[in-house]
This record gives sequence, structure tokens and C-alpha cells, in this order.
Amino acid sequence: YYPTGKRNYARIIGADDLQGQAAAQYLGEKIGVKKCAVIDDMVTYGQGLAKAAVAAMPAAGIEVVYQGSWDMKQTKYTALFEKIKASGADCLFLSGDYSSNGGAVVKDAVKVLGSAKDFTIMGSSGFSGFPDLLALPEAEGIWLTFTGLTQTGIIAKGGAGAKLVEAYKTKYGHDPLGSWSIQGAAAFQAILAAIAASDGTRASITDAVFSGKVNIPADQSAIGSEISFDANGDIKDKVVTMTRITSGVEKDIEPWTIH
Repeated sequence: YYPTGKRNYARIIGADDLQGQAAAQYLGEKIGVKKCAVIDDMVTYGQGLAKAAVAAMPAAGIEVVYQGSWDMKQTKYTALFEKIKASGADCLFLSGDYSSNGGAVVKDAVKVLGSAKDFTIMGSSGFSGFPDLLALPEAEGIWLTFTGLTQTGIIAKGGAGAKLVEAYKTKYGHDPLGSWSIQGAAAFQAILAAIAASDGTRASITDAVFSGKVNIPADQSAIGSEISFDANGDIKDKVVTMTRITSGVEKDIEPWTIH
């Protein structure tokens, strides 16, 4: 992504390694799991996030008893979950995207391991925002991670983010479609701040992002948390929201700050 070796874009949400850390910390410190199986969808996003989660689990008091992958081209995964069951895992972390045949994965996981209300199953943000997943009876009780604050969390925080959602609803007659669209607005907000801090040239706009000149306070931010970047272009905010599928809805449980 950086063929010249120079950073040229930034992220207004945390990188996926942070999401892996947050998942590990929450599973171990809040839910209290002891032995976890981690599987990915063999795609770059899922593999990288799984690697971060596995690396962070020992410090959270979790033993990784199984690590592997699911092949999105398969139609049945019961053999995979029989291996996970035999490992003694009390937790399953799904690192990947729901579009990687995630529905079949969830169905077979619950079939073999038991209901997600009793056996801890957590999915990464790639499983968030899919109506088809929410409609599955087997999805009830599944935990999900979401980098940053969700739309619900932004509204609860108040400030500019909550006002943006209200203004959108007034104009279009419904809430923004999911939390990602609000993060898109925050990206534009960061661009405007970089332009304001520049001398008008493209190079100075980019430099404003990486030199710390973009600093939008939480109460003025579309995403409800401070927008500022480190030298790599990663946002400094380290909040990951933990949600849980309850009665067909992704319900906010709490924001988790990585430590």
C-alpha cells in the first residue's frame, strides 16, 4: 500500500490488530473464558485479525487450544467444529467476514458446540451489519466487535455526532444506514480539518494529517471520540465497542478501551 515507503493515507477507525487485542481482553477479562478456538476465513483481513487476537490471548488469561481456518467454498463445517469441541474450548472467535459463507459457519458452530447463549461465540466486525445474520436463530447470543463507537454509542455520547444523526434523520426520514456511514462522514471531517491546516497544496494537506495538525475534540467529532492521528496515520483513539445479537438486533453492551 506504500510503494514509495511514505505514508499517504490515514484511518479514522482503529486498525484491525487493535480489534484483535480488544476481543482477547474482553473475552478473558469480562466474559471469563479460559480456552479459545480461533478460526479465520483465509482472507487477509481475517488472517491478520486472528493473528493479533491469538497473540493477545495469553496476557488475557486465555489458552488458545485450536487455531485454523474455514474454507468459504465448503458447504459443511461440522468436522471442523467437532475438532474444536474435542479441544476443550469454551470459546470460539470467528475472524473474518460474514460474506465468506459465514451463515453456514454459524449454523454448524451452534449445531456442534451449542447455543451462543451458553457457549461463547464472538465474531469480528466483518460479521457486523448483516441483516441475514441477524435473522438466523443460531445467531442469538453471538458477541461482535465494532471498532470505535456504534451509532447507538455516538447518540448516547451526545455532541456533534448525535446532532449529525438527528439532522440526517430529519432530512431523510430515517437513521443513517448503520454505523459505517457515520465513520464516512468523520473521514470527510478529517479531510476538511487537514485542508484548513494546510497552505492549499496537496502535499501540505497530507502532511497536516501525519504531523498532528488534525485534532478534532470528541464533542465536535462525528464519531463521538477524538479524531487525531499518529505518525503512521492510525487514529489514536483505542475504543472497540462490544455488541451482542439479542432478539435479532445488534445491541451495544459496552465500549472497551484497549490497555
